[in-house]
Amino acid sequence: MLFKVQGEDWFTTYFTSLLEAANADRMVGGTLRNRLNVPLTASKVHAKTGSLTGVTLSGYLEASSGQSYIFSVLVQNKSGTSTVIDEIVKEIAEEL
Repeated sequence: MLFKVQGEDWFTTYFTSLLEAANADRMVGGTLRNRLNVPLTASKVHAKTGSLTGVTLSGYLEASSGQSYIFSVLVQNKSGTSTVIDEIVKEIAEEL
């Protein structure tokens, strides 16, 4: 779905509605405002958290090359899951 909607006329509106990692403005950063605040991911991750805290994070990651990548991370039965999810996204960013 994240790939397919990129071709829709309303994609820009949808994309700007996603949370922006490490953006202190609550209306922009939301639940990601204090997360993914390293240079590789700060303001380069636009994503949506799941309705269950620390279980999912899906969205778009802008690599240092400027290329945009889609990611989706789901975890189960793991304590400190938000931290685990953030570490996975950071690893993805480092590999790009």
